[in-house]
Amino acid sequence: MPRVSDELLNASPFVWRAIRRLKRELARGELLLREFEPQPPRPLGNAPTVQAPSVPVVDVHNHLSGNYAGRWRTRPVAEVIAQFASVGVRFVVDLDGGWGARLERLIQHYPPEILVFAGVDYDSFSDSPRFGEVEARRLMRSVAAGARGLKVWKTLGLRARDGTGRLVPVDDRRLDPLWEAAADRRVPVLIHVADPPAFFAPFDARNERWEELRAEPGDRLFEQGWTYDDYLRLLEQFEAVVDRHRDTTFIGAHVAGRAEDLPAVGRLLDRYPNLMIDVGGRLAELGRQPYTARDFLVNYAHRVLFGTDAAADVAIHSLYYTFLETRAEYFSYFTSEPPPQGRWRIYGVGLDDATLRKIYYENAAALFGLPPLAQLDHRGERQSVDGSATNAVQRGHHDKALDPEGEHQSNAQADDASNEGTGGGEPNLQ
Repeated sequence: MPRVSDELLNASPFVWRAIRRLKRELARGELLLREFEPQPPRPLGNAPTVQAPSVPVVDVHNHLSGNYAGRWRTRPVAEVIAQFASVGVRFVVDLDGGWGARLERLIQHYPPEILVFAGVDYDSFSDSPRFGEVEARRLMRSVAAGARGLKVWKTLGLRARDGTGRLVPVDDRRLDPLWEAAADRRVPVLIHVADPPAFFAPFDARNERWEELRAEPGDRLFEQGWTYDDYLRLLEQFEAVVDRHRDTTFIGAHVAGRAEDLPAVGRLLDRYPNLMIDVGGRLAELGRQPYTARDFLVNYAHRVLFGTDAAADVAIHSLYYTFLETRAEYFSYFTSEPPPQGRWRIYGVGLDDATLRKIYYENAAALFGLPPLAQLDHRGERQSVDGSATNAVQRGHHDKALDPEGEHQSNAQADDASNEGTGGGEPNLQ
């Protein structure tokens, strides 16, 4: 026990009582929750991870050039591409493109393996009552510059406000021109709505994500006035948008915000053929319901996109592969202990080869016009005319950093990315 100065002890008799109480608790064998790191007996909980997927992968939910990319933002492109290639990722989507000159520089700077999504300037919502038209024109310029889609953060619905100070709902009709522009330009909208239900619940002993919320107080939406009914209302608003814009392809990020309610996600997919979902940042939720998750992934294999939301920290990819390809039992969903979202373990779903091909590659290839699997070799490299493989290093992108000129995102997008939590999702509260 650390030494305590005489001055402190003399200053307060409560210190003595606290020390005596602590000694009694230690004598009873009690310990702090943060010090509790139980290890399952071997071989249980010691399942080998799958280091490489059965087929090449497209990671459609990732962050490479914003604050959430961490140290990878300033690393050479070739190093990052090599990281992804080491775990079988052939293409990756950078959701941090933003707009304007920054977006154009990223697109010009990146090799073909990286697809860039444009962003929304949420500050424009308060600048003009016709902000939907403003953002529609911005998107059309972004697509003309080479953007492959639009990323909408959970800022919409949770934080973005119009010029009157009113919160802009997800289904605000003033945004209709933006969704129509995406349909007109034939680019998908990857949209994150709401947050995990635990964030809308009281921060108390019954909240299974108490440790995560303690570490990230900005995620305690309940303390900011949000309730579970608000969570459901946000999901209803998202459904209204998907319903109203049947010509627009929407990708519901993080299992459409309902990873804990897969039957409800299935009903959405049944009802709306223009909706797809990604599994990024939801390994913890999917892996603890392996029977339901397996049925869902098999039944909707043609509507599910692979994603990790893990930047280039590719150890997470291996955990996803283990979950999808094996029936491993009782293993961690994260790379450190205790895992960040909650103290539970996950189980593999052991998908068949046809389902894996769709989720890993074919669905994204159809969405983005990528080469078919038959044109890729076993390492995921595309074969040139003479049969030799080509990659980013050979094309001369080996010495540039992912974020040219060390730029960061601006506006709300920068705030969002800097607040992202580990392994689970997007900004704490946008």
